[in-house]
Amino acid sequence: MADGGGYYRGSNYRGGWRGGGQSGGRYNEQYDRGYQGGGRGGYDNYQGPRGGYQPRGGYQGGRGGYNDHQGGRGGYDGYQGGRGYDGGRGHYDGGRGYDSRGGRSGGRGRYNWGRSGGRHTGPPPKQRQHTALPDDVALLTELKKHEKQVTCLYYDAGTQQLYSGSSDGTICAWSCTTGLLTSSDSVAPFGVDSIRVEAGYMFVGMSKGDEGIVRVYNLKNAQHHQLTGHKGQIYALAVANNALFTAGQDCSIRVWQFNEQAEIFMSQTILTADVGDGHRAGVHSLTVLGQYMFSGDRAGTLKVWDLSQGLCVQTVVRAHDQAITSIIGWGENYLLTSSLDGTIKVWSPGSSSSEIINTQPEFRYPEEEAGSRGYRQDYVGIVSMFGSADTAGKSVLMLAGVRDRSVKLLELPTFTERGVLPDVFESRALSAIPEHNIMLAGDRNGSIRV
Repeated sequence: MADGGGYYRGSNYRGGWRGGGQSGGRYNEQYDRGYQGGGRGGYDNYQGPRGGYQPRGGYQGGRGGYNDHQGGRGGYDGYQGGRGYDGGRGHYDGGRGYDSRGGRSGGRGRYNWGRSGGRHTGPPPKQRQHTALPDDVALLTELKKHEKQVTCLYYDAGTQQLYSGSSDGTICAWSCTTGLLTSSDSVAPFGVDSIRVEAGYMFVGMSKGDEGIVRVYNLKNAQHHQLTGHKGQIYALAVANNALFTAGQDCSIRVWQFNEQAEIFMSQTILTADVGDGHRAGVHSLTVLGQYMFSGDRAGTLKVWDLSQGLCVQTVVRAHDQAITSIIGWGENYLLTSSLDGTIKVWSPGSSSSEIINTQPEFRYPEEEAGSRGYRQDYVGIVSMFGSADTAGKSVLMLAGVRDRSVKLLELPTFTERGVLPDVFESRALSAIPEHNIMLAGDRNGSIRV
């Protein structure tokens, strides 16, 4: 690598969401055409095996969780699952719940969602776009190794390494202190779909023909093993309570339990529409926040899973009009979802055990214009969303749209435009390195810019 690094860095990009709850997935051809009714079709109608691991639904039939061993120590480094919003102090981590200072009963709630001057309608996002790099952000250089589209990025704070995957089938590891390439390996002839690193293990989702494969690397001893069973691409990965969750094109969510003695992951259960109240369309996003996992599918359905019980406890049908591409947490209590329908929705906590989030969003960006209904053709489908923050503590969203030539920046909670990261062509992979004030975006040419 000639230049030694590839970062946009701003004096005010520090802190923010570490990992942002992203699954680090690739969306491939369906995101070039999907929001216009195209896509590859394929396995989105695949309902998975009937009968399955637990015919009564849930993990182990809802007998108190998918795992009797709730995050014990040893083996897989005693991983305890997600920390919830803001260090686990919020509603989704069994905390104090919805803040008493606001909420649905108080109108727009604790935060003034939308511009500070009040609700706005205006033209759709692509017509309002600010095309300049913000004054407080500078392009440092590019990371160049991949030969095709960068499909996924994941930053591991423990090793200070950035991991990248590409449709050229390679995985690269980059030192975030030197900006140098530390390793590169060709692992997937059909391309890398998703990547995640947790507690000394790297998980790589890929497909080979019709078969979906998750390769698990033990970063401590360089050994690896493969998990098979999915059909088609692996779009999303999540880790909690000594278990790996994988989801993809075949509409299923698979749960893999860590075997401490053998130091491998083993199949625990398969959640489908018929077994466990799973999804009926390809699952594109997974996020663990506290005791709950949130999953979004290609049809726009959002599901909430209670990890302490191993059950689906809520389904929001038509949460979006098209595929839910990203799910992240914000503040202590809010959930943000992005979609190929071109919108971001903000979900506040529900008021009962059966309503973890309110069934109607607290806010939608862009806001609906009077008389309009649902999806609009002039909205730009959102392929990826990732969160960062500036030194003043203001949250900043990074957004990559279908065929966009830049990454859009929005400030929360006002959704004020902060400019763009320019010359990032058709980005599908976003990430951030909070302690180094860095944002990153991979493009279709194989470069990583931030």
